[in-house]
Amino acid sequence: MNTKYMAYSDESMLARGSRGARWGLARMGVLAVLGLGLGAACDKGAGAPQEGASGRVAMPDRGATAEAPPVVGGRRGAAGEEAARGGSQRANEAAAQAAKPGERGGAAEAIAEDGSARSFGAELARVYEAWSAEERSLVDEFGKSLDGAIAREGLFREWVKKVYAARPGRLPIMSRDGALTEDADYLVQAIEAVPTHGLDPKPYELDRLGGLLETYAKKRMEIDAARPASDSAVWKFLLAHRPAAGAKLDEAALRAKAEDAGLSDRHLGDLSEARKQLNQMIATQRTMNSVLAELDAFLVGKLHRWVFDMRFAKKAHPFLADKTDEDGLKRVSGDLVKVMAVDLGVPGAVQTLAESVVPRFPDYEPTRQALARYRDLATRYATHLELGKEVEKAGPGKSGDYVSKLEERLAQEGYYNGVPTGRWSDALEQAVNAYQETHQLKVTGRVEKIMRGSLNRTYAERAQMIELSLARYRESDLHQGTFRFGETPLRARVNIPAMEARFFVGTELGRKHRVIVGNNDTETDAEKGKRGKLNQTRLLTAEMATVVLNPVWNVPKRIKEQELDLLLGDEPDYYEKHNFKVEVNPDGTERVVQQPGPGNALGEVKFLFPNQFAIYMHDTPKKKLFERPVRAFSHGCMRTESPVDLARWILVEVDKEMTNEEFDAILAKREERHFALNPKIPISTDYVTTTIDEQGRIVFLADVYGFDKDYFDGKTPYKADKDFPMTIIF
Repeated sequence: MNTKYMAYSDESMLARGSRGARWGLARMGVLAVLGLGLGAACDKGAGAPQEGASGRVAMPDRGATAEAPPVVGGRRGAAGEEAARGGSQRANEAAAQAAKPGERGGAAEAIAEDGSARSFGAELARVYEAWSAEERSLVDEFGKSLDGAIAREGLFREWVKKVYAARPGRLPIMSRDGALTEDADYLVQAIEAVPTHGLDPKPYELDRLGGLLETYAKKRMEIDAARPASDSAVWKFLLAHRPAAGAKLDEAALRAKAEDAGLSDRHLGDLSEARKQLNQMIATQRTMNSVLAELDAFLVGKLHRWVFDMRFAKKAHPFLADKTDEDGLKRVSGDLVKVMAVDLGVPGAVQTLAESVVPRFPDYEPTRQALARYRDLATRYATHLELGKEVEKAGPGKSGDYVSKLEERLAQEGYYNGVPTGRWSDALEQAVNAYQETHQLKVTGRVEKIMRGSLNRTYAERAQMIELSLARYRESDLHQGTFRFGETPLRARVNIPAMEARFFVGTELGRKHRVIVGNNDTETDAEKGKRGKLNQTRLLTAEMATVVLNPVWNVPKRIKEQELDLLLGDEPDYYEKHNFKVEVNPDGTERVVQQPGPGNALGEVKFLFPNQFAIYMHDTPKKKLFERPVRAFSHGCMRTESPVDLARWILVEVDKEMTNEEFDAILAKREERHFALNPKIPISTDYVTTTIDEQGRIVFLADVYGFDKDYFDGKTPYKADKDFPMTIIF
């Protein structure tokens, strides 16, 4: 038996209760019988199956003359391709004849249809013919069972059909030699673990899977019980000298081999007994095959579901989420077919495919572990400890019940490890600081109103927040898009709630920069006559193509009319003081341009990645804003901390466009210079309200644009607007 599979069964028993206990029966033994995909197992001697290096039962050595026989579970040799009709009926007739009692070890004879005595060689040939006919029948029955099982696979039925249609001979994928493969073992574990990814377990039919595995385990026991009770010379000969699949039977040669083995007509009784055992095993295998067919189609269907959920589904995107799974499947049908276009029958292929579609973000696995932790907290502290307003008075010299509650609340999450005293202490202040660091709060060492509100959020709410974050990792363009994470040598990711840009070299973090993102104010575009969240930084993926040193700022029309023109009313020389120039476009309209130099809104550098929203990254003279934990102040572009260092890294170290000295000289001239990047750097903006810090702690971020809240309230996806794509318009 596959020890890996059984170890998994043991680990899962407590979680599955009685179902796990019943599934554990499969550990009691596996019979690999004959060539029916079951192998040979007569006793615990040389002929018994042995554990191979992989932990799966190895087939016994049948010697140089023994051919590997066809496997019933859909695997077949040349003989299986004949698919002879009526084989089952002929085999049953032969079985009835052979089952007549004879004198074991004596001179009993088999009786032919014409009433004459039948020789040992002739009867042996007849056994082999019936055996082959039964195998062909079983192969046909397996195909029919498989068709029925595929028809029950619902949403992914047509895609599952395509996978089997591409396989010659309708071979099974998840079983081999009458047993589930190690790939199937892995997939079962992955399927049962889908809740740990924050995925809805309902489409994976875990109860149905448990029932199939339970039936599979029982059938394995039945096969074990059906094995021969003896290790007679006839039985061993029958196994060792079966002709190769498709080979023509040579009765004379069989008789000669039998004589060499010391077998003759006086062993016809033993042959009759062996035939009874063979018929019993075939009958047991017939019922096992229907279970294997059901499991095969079920697991292949769930593999499609896994690939779809992990790689293609969009359910959490605030603007682009699919209404239903059917919509999502139609959207990515071609892509799903391409990903599934591998030979799943090759050992290890299923596991490789299943692993390849899991997000490779460094934060994904720690976030999944955090989900398990907060689900556990939600169970242990189902009644959440609420902190009253008086906790905001806690500080040095303070004591009382409210301090005790604060200690208890912080201890639950592991921030406070001291002995509860009900008195303010340095240890409690450090715990408050740690909590503030991991919840995007200003670190003050005191419980202010916003922190109290954070502490009063239940663990169940935090678990939901983490589930949504995992979904957004899976739906990120870094995972689903053209420039997949880890497959490009250099790429950038901006997480809007974290207000941070990260540059990755392969899968390793190269650089990290704080950014200021678009504000969440409600504004009106007078020209379009629309009102909404016009300054939000949009969710996008593009390629950083140009680094600009000493940029000029071409002021957008909306900002000129709604902000700068108002300042001119109070300060007529505002443009002159801040280095703005008014230029006239060819159509006669005016445009305002701020020249390079001190006070330029774009600072000393900007990073261009062409996109429909005219969003880019740039420097800013307002450096103090980077000290704030929540930094949503821009008109949509991303102001970047230490952008000169970032530009130097890209142009000097990565792109090797220039030396450090040349970089400094260009910057000092205060003349705008554009540098095209080769290669370009893919960059994506995401919206994930958790992250993992350098200490490995889960960090809960502000839902700055309310996307999470609206998701849970059922308000997303937002209605599309042709004038302002991916913008909330009222």
